[in-house]
Amino acid sequence: MSKSSSHKSNSSHSSSSPQNANFVTIGEVNKYTNLQIDSPKITIEKMKGILENLHSGQKLFLFTFMIGCGHCDNAKPAWKELSVIKKDGVTIAMLNQELLDETGVINMLQLDHIDEKDEKKRKEKEKQKEEVLKMRKELLELTGPAPTGFPNFKVISGTSVKEYEGDRSMESFKKWIDEKSGGSRLMGGKSLMGGKSLMGGRRTRKSGKKFGSTFSKSRKGGKWSRKYKKSINCKRPKGFSQKQYCKYGRK
Repeated sequence: MSKSSSHKSNSSHSSSSPQNANFVTIGEVNKYTNLQIDSPKITIEKMKGILENLHSGQKLFLFTFMIGCGHCDNAKPAWKELSVIKKDGVTIAMLNQELLDETGVINMLQLDHIDEKDEKKRKEKEKQKEEVLKMRKELLELTGPAPTGFPNFKVISGTSVKEYEGDRSMESFKKWIDEKSGGSRLMGGKSLMGGKSLMGGRRTRKSGKKFGSTFSKSRKGGKWSRKYKKSINCKRPKGFSQKQYCKYGRK
């Protein structure tokens, strides 16, 4: 029943608002259930699309967020309003930072859930895992090192990667995009005025220390530190990775 309800909801949304193929969210989760909105298959297709756009010479305006980061949650509404912008040669994306981490991407896309008894499915899963890890590596090569503070905003154009440190209102994001790529036109005649400012400029750092209102993780060599693991409250895990750790990784 939940699947059909979700499908119906998505369908009605699609018909009531214009869709922009150059705006994409990857790895987003439902804030109430912490479940991924897209299936692993759709997430992989979206990752492929981003890489294809970069290889074709498009500019990528990328917002990388972390689950459980309050400042990221505050910035999302303004960033999602950019979906009304339609520009040739430009992709605007929102990406879950877990997909840039080797362990995170394997867990999120369920690439280790292999049926040992079904040889055909096992080989398909192993091939898919190899493909996804290759895409993750390529994405990092094209967009620069994985961010250490969140939210993170950057524009990627060819070999140029530049971060954005300005106001987090919709108007400010739009002005930044216009400055880096020329004027915008809107879909469906919508106005870009009236967006609420989401200032603060503060980030959540991967330092294992409290910064702002969010407690974030510290990793070394792609793995969680012992200190971060001890800080996880398995009665109320934050995000997909913490839930997986509490379910399978505790010792």
